[in-house]
Amino acid sequence: MQFASRDRERIQDAERFAIPWLLVLLCACARMGYRVVAIERGSDKEPLAKSLGAHLYLDTDGGDVARELRGLGGADAVLGTAPGGAAMGALIAGLKIRSKLIVVGVSPDPIPVPSVPIIFGGRTLSGSLVGMPPEIEDTLAFGALHDVRPVVQTVTLDQAPEAFDSMMKGKARFRFVIKIQ
Repeated sequence: MQFASRDRERIQDAERFAIPWLLVLLCACARMGYRVVAIERGSDKEPLAKSLGAHLYLDTDGGDVARELRGLGGADAVLGTAPGGAAMGALIAGLKIRSKLIVVGVSPDPIPVPSVPIIFGGRTLSGSLVGMPPEIEDTLAFGALHDVRPVVQTVTLDQAPEAFDSMMKGKARFRFVIKIQ
């Protein structure tokens, strides 16, 4: 969501916005008026994605997501939040002509960029730094204006070690908030 308020002018004409691996962001993009395609692993996440505003859900376990996006006419923009560079690079093929992949997730491995869809399709790859004070201010103002609330998992102080372990194993679904009693 932090990228959205700052970079909206760069994707203002977008109609279909694909958001892989970070369901909470789709709520903000849906509130901004985009047709949101949520991309996640596992069909169990579809109800949550739709409750947060996704118009369509694509399961990465179900096949070639880029092909499915092309079947829909392609994505105007893909917000690259993926845990790995290869997963983000694979989505370039799902972009419309003259559209973009906006990378906001830092991955330890490189993003493979195929030259044919970039050159012949006029597609672009860009990055957006998030978390700086101006972006945070814009994000909070946007959230207040459009009633976008964070989705968190609340745990007690006694449950904090298990929550930390869950986070370190990549099993946490949302940010943890420790409730001090």
